[in-house]
Amino acid sequence: MANITDRYELEGLREDFKNLLGIHDEGGSSADTFTQAKTLVTVTRIVDKGPLNTSTGKYDSPNTKVIYTGPAHVSPVTYRRDRQEIGGMEAVRIRQYRAVVPWDAGDIWIDDRLTVNFTED
Repeated sequence: MANITDRYELEGLREDFKNLLGIHDEGGSSADTFTQAKTLVTVTRIVDKGPLNTSTGKYDSPNTKVIYTGPAHVSPVTYRRDRQEIGGMEAVRIRQYRAVVPWDAGDIWIDDRLTVNFTED
Protein backbone atom coordinates (compact mmCIF):
# COMPACT_ATOMS: atom_id res chain seq x y z
CA MET A 1 0.00 0.00 0.00
CA ALA A 2 1.34 3.43 -0.93
CA ASN A 3 1.99 6.00 1.75
CA ILE A 4 0.57 9.49 1.35
CA THR A 5 3.53 11.79 1.73
CA ASP A 6 2.06 15.24 2.23
CA ARG A 7 -1.19 17.16 2.62
CA TYR A 8 -1.18 18.22 -1.07
CA GLU A 9 -1.28 14.59 -2.11
CA LEU A 10 -4.13 13.98 0.38
CA GLU A 11 -6.07 16.96 -1.03
CA GLY A 12 -5.54 15.62 -4.55
CA LEU A 13 -6.83 12.21 -3.49
CA ARG A 14 -9.91 13.84 -1.95
CA GLU A 15 -10.59 15.79 -5.17
CA ASP A 16 -10.21 12.65 -7.29
CA PHE A 17 -12.81 10.82 -5.20
CA LYS A 18 -15.17 13.77 -5.43
CA ASN A 19 -14.77 13.80 -9.23
CA LEU A 20 -15.24 10.05 -9.44
CA LEU A 21 -18.42 10.14 -7.36
CA GLY A 22 -19.77 13.24 -9.10
CA ILE A 23 -19.76 15.42 -5.99
CA HIS A 24 -19.47 19.07 -6.98
CA ASP A 25 -18.95 22.02 -4.66
CA GLU A 26 -21.55 24.03 -6.59
CA GLY A 27 -24.27 21.55 -5.64
CA GLY A 28 -24.47 19.50 -8.86
CA SER A 29 -24.85 15.74 -8.93
CA SER A 30 -23.42 12.93 -11.01
CA ALA A 31 -26.58 12.94 -13.15
CA ASP A 32 -25.64 16.46 -14.29
CA THR A 33 -22.13 15.38 -15.30
CA PHE A 34 -23.00 14.31 -18.85
CA THR A 35 -25.83 16.72 -19.60
CA GLN A 36 -23.43 19.60 -18.90
CA ALA A 37 -20.28 17.92 -20.23
CA LYS A 38 -17.95 20.31 -22.02
CA THR A 39 -15.67 17.59 -23.37
CA LEU A 40 -16.38 15.34 -26.35
CA VAL A 41 -14.31 12.19 -26.79
CA THR A 42 -13.91 9.23 -29.13
CA VAL A 43 -12.86 5.82 -27.86
CA THR A 44 -11.30 3.52 -30.47
CA ARG A 45 -10.02 -0.05 -30.32
CA ILE A 46 -7.38 -1.72 -32.49
CA VAL A 47 -9.15 -4.68 -34.11
CA ASP A 48 -6.32 -5.85 -36.36
CA LYS A 49 -2.68 -4.77 -36.38
CA GLY A 50 -2.65 -4.54 -40.16
CA PRO A 51 0.12 -5.69 -42.50
CA LEU A 52 3.69 -5.93 -41.24
CA ASN A 53 6.12 -3.66 -43.08
CA THR A 54 9.26 -5.80 -43.29
CA SER A 55 11.54 -2.85 -44.09
CA THR A 56 10.60 -0.90 -40.93
CA GLY A 57 9.58 -3.83 -38.73
CA LYS A 58 6.35 -2.02 -37.78
CA TYR A 59 2.71 -2.66 -38.57
CA ASP A 60 1.22 -0.31 -41.17
CA SER A 61 -2.13 1.33 -40.48
CA PRO A 62 -3.87 -0.82 -37.88
CA ASN A 63 -7.61 -1.35 -38.37
CA THR A 64 -9.58 0.40 -35.65
CA LYS A 65 -13.19 0.34 -34.52
CA VAL A 66 -15.01 3.26 -32.86
CA ILE A 67 -16.41 2.10 -29.52
CA TYR A 68 -17.88 5.36 -28.22
CA THR A 69 -18.24 8.97 -29.34
CA GLY A 70 -19.89 11.50 -27.06
CA PRO A 71 -19.61 13.51 -23.85
CA ALA A 72 -17.23 12.57 -21.06
CA HIS A 73 -15.68 14.00 -17.96
CA VAL A 74 -11.87 13.97 -18.23
CA SER A 75 -9.71 15.04 -15.30
CA PRO A 76 -6.13 14.51 -14.17
CA VAL A 77 -5.46 12.01 -11.42
CA THR A 78 -4.09 14.46 -8.89
CA TYR A 79 -3.12 12.16 -6.05
CA ARG A 80 -0.39 10.64 -8.20
CA ARG A 81 2.68 12.59 -9.06
CA ASP A 82 3.81 13.07 -12.65
CA ARG A 83 6.33 10.50 -13.78
CA GLN A 84 9.36 11.48 -15.81
CA GLU A 85 10.68 9.06 -18.42
CA ILE A 86 13.78 9.39 -20.57
CA GLY A 87 13.37 8.40 -24.21
CA GLY A 88 15.19 9.48 -27.33
CA MET A 89 17.56 11.67 -25.31
CA GLU A 90 14.64 13.73 -23.97
CA ALA A 91 12.77 13.82 -20.69
CA VAL A 92 9.02 13.31 -21.05
CA ARG A 93 6.48 13.88 -18.27
CA ILE A 94 3.73 11.29 -18.03
CA ARG A 95 0.48 12.08 -16.27
CA GLN A 96 -2.53 9.88 -15.66
CA TYR A 97 -6.03 11.03 -16.53
CA ARG A 98 -9.39 9.60 -15.56
CA ALA A 99 -12.20 9.57 -18.11
CA VAL A 100 -15.77 8.99 -17.02
CA VAL A 101 -18.28 8.12 -19.75
CA PRO A 102 -22.01 7.37 -19.48
CA TRP A 103 -23.05 3.94 -18.27
CA ASP A 104 -24.51 2.93 -21.64
CA ALA A 105 -21.32 3.80 -23.57
CA GLY A 106 -20.52 0.11 -24.09
CA ASP A 107 -17.61 -2.06 -23.04
CA ILE A 108 -14.42 -0.02 -22.88
CA TRP A 109 -11.22 -1.97 -22.36
CA ILE A 110 -7.91 -0.97 -20.79
CA ASP A 111 -6.04 -0.91 -24.11
CA ASP A 112 -8.63 1.25 -25.89
CA ARG A 113 -7.50 4.70 -27.02
CA LEU A 114 -9.38 7.81 -25.89
CA THR A 115 -9.07 10.95 -28.01
CA VAL A 116 -10.38 14.31 -26.80
CA ASN A 117 -12.10 15.88 -29.80
CA PHE A 118 -13.32 19.08 -28.18
CA THR A 119 -13.20 20.78 -24.82
CA GLU A 120 -14.20 24.26 -23.67
CA ASP A 121 -11.62 24.54 -20.90
